[in-house]
Amino acid sequence: MKMKIAPGHSGSLNFASPKFWQRRVTEKHPSDCRHLRGLWRNLRGRLLAVRMQGGRYCPDCLEVALLEALPRIRSAQRPVPSPHRVPLGLLLLSRRQLTAEQLRTAIDQQRAAGRGRIGEWLQWFGFVDEQQVTAALARQWACPVLRSDFPWVPRDLPQIPASLLESFVMFPVDYVPSTSTLHVAFSERIDYSVLYAIERMAECRTEPCMAAPSFVRRRLETICAARSGNEVVFENVREDAELSRIVSSYSIRVSAHEVRLAACGSHLWIRLLGRLRPPLDLLIYGSGDPDAKHSAQARVAPVKSRPRLPMMYTADEPDVMCAGPARGSLGMDNIRALIVDDSSVMRKIVERSLRQAGLSIAQVFEAGNGAEALLAVQNNKLDLILCDINMPVMDGLEFVKQLSTVENGKGVPVVMITTEGSEGHVVQALSAGAKGYLRKPFTADQVKEHVLPVLAEKS
Repeated sequence: MKMKIAPGHSGSLNFASPKFWQRRVTEKHPSDCRHLRGLWRNLRGRLLAVRMQGGRYCPDCLEVALLEALPRIRSAQRPVPSPHRVPLGLLLLSRRQLTAEQLRTAIDQQRAAGRGRIGEWLQWFGFVDEQQVTAALARQWACPVLRSDFPWVPRDLPQIPASLLESFVMFPVDYVPSTSTLHVAFSERIDYSVLYAIERMAECRTEPCMAAPSFVRRRLETICAARSGNEVVFENVREDAELSRIVSSYSIRVSAHEVRLAACGSHLWIRLLGRLRPPLDLLIYGSGDPDAKHSAQARVAPVKSRPRLPMMYTADEPDVMCAGPARGSLGMDNIRALIVDDSSVMRKIVERSLRQAGLSIAQVFEAGNGAEALLAVQNNKLDLILCDINMPVMDGLEFVKQLSTVENGKGVPVVMITTEGSEGHVVQALSAGAKGYLRKPFTADQVKEHVLPVLAEKS
């Protein structure tokens, strides 16, 4: 049986020929750096070379290659908003979980405040619960819902930086080795840029799902408590040259044999695969912000994301009002409060927040405007007044100015309730005698923070 010889080869294979080994050892990618050319340089480079995006680079050329690759990665950072999604309110309305009047109320408050998601406002008003909003979000994104009683066990999961999970409010649910599929749960919206980054970094497939925000927060607390030291966070590294030097320095420190790059929204995720240690993740936060500073600060602690709407009290979290606040637990017994707001729904929400904060409320009086509030103050002895600013007939600012003229109004502390954009009116109210303010929407913790000092000062 004769052996077929490929074209270009002699009739016999001479394994001792230098040309034979030169031809095979020097086989390289077109983007390999010039320092890896040649027989002995190539053999040495197989031990020292670092792979990145299909090429091999020596430590000296890696920084130059990063400088060329980073602009391409940054150009893909800006996420494109997903069009043609049915609004959340309409989904809830179509399933008769919401009325048109309730939806209009929440939208008006959202526009007046200038912040917050419509689902959070609907929960804050008590029109829908957390599970209903989560199910509507799952229909909006065409994905399944993760049950809150799912027996989550954090084991055999691909390495994903905890800081990245916090930033996108997500967590890995389960990994299926047979199909190399990682299931990831989100609480607000599905970000496909981070899913694509996970697929590139962990070499697996991803499947998204939606979960209740309270469930995601509890899982994130568990993950962050067991945070490993294999991630380093940098803030506001804007210069590609600076970032290239940082990555090159870390690759030498960990003896990396491969560098992987991926964009996650406005962040950069760089993974260094070492030969003798677990992967090291470098996260560059704020690199998509044009107003960011040009200085780099590295730390292992998580980076705080942008200020968000405060977390809402949900059905699976303890409600102090339902359980019954302990009498005198805060040293404030039998408080008589007046709530002034032109919305009856808002008055009930404020009362509920007071009870959730642990205040021992003996009696609550209500008023729809400043004129009615003055009459209520004249006929009753009060310990606390919570007053909105924008109301018909008499607004909150005028009410505060006239409160001292009423016999029972002297010395009663007033806490203003405002929305974002009404700071100027708040300053006027504080100058007229108000003792504090709350910004919609607020939580029980914020009520404690702003109301308790006012009551303590009065007592």
